[in-house]
Amino acid sequence: MTKVDKLLSEEKLTRHQIQIWGGKLGPEKWQDFIARWNFLGMPYAIIETHNKIKFKKGFTSYDSLDPKMLHRLRIFGESGDLDIRHDFPVIHWRYIGNENLPPKIAEVYKTEDFWAEKNNANKEFFWEEKEAFLWGKYRGEKAGKSIWHEDRVAKARPAYPIDHRPQRVKIKYKVFSEQGHSSFVWFTKLKGGHDRE
Repeated sequence: MTKVDKLLSEEKLTRHQIQIWGGKLGPEKWQDFIARWNFLGMPYAIIETHNKIKFKKGFTSYDSLDPKMLHRLRIFGESGDLDIRHDFPVIHWRYIGNENLPPKIAEVYKTEDFWAEKNNANKEFFWEEKEAFLWGKYRGEKAGKSIWHEDRVAKARPAYPIDHRPQRVKIKYKVFSEQGHSSFVWFTKLKGGHDRE
């Protein structure tokens, strides 16, 4: 069996195996929208404001974030990936994962079910799991926090919510592609890594 034959025989992902939703809302709806979600199985967050990016694990105060200061928020884990982008004055969101939307999200907010779109109902995606190194190498502890340093962005202070002290940090993710083009990326986990990998 050739590599192409092997690839084409792989099981593809269909509408019955994954949820893909999106929509938009105004900043005044932020607290209600985010409070409706259950982030069990989605312990990681990347919080991007106008002046910094923070990586968090087990963060629960999403509804206290000021949407005026928020540029982007990504909450992710093994059960799903909620990507939120504030494109003033509108907040756009996209969810990909295993779970159904929280109750009343589709009723209260303008939502779009990817699979319900006319040309998407029968789509099939190849998918694969990947890993990528994040910026910085471990340089020790400061004020009880692990510090990573990156020469190319010396003023940046990368900090990652990793329990042990790995040399590097990786992000794990799933890529869903169609006809050779990536359609969706689902972040699943942060983990330790080493340069030799």
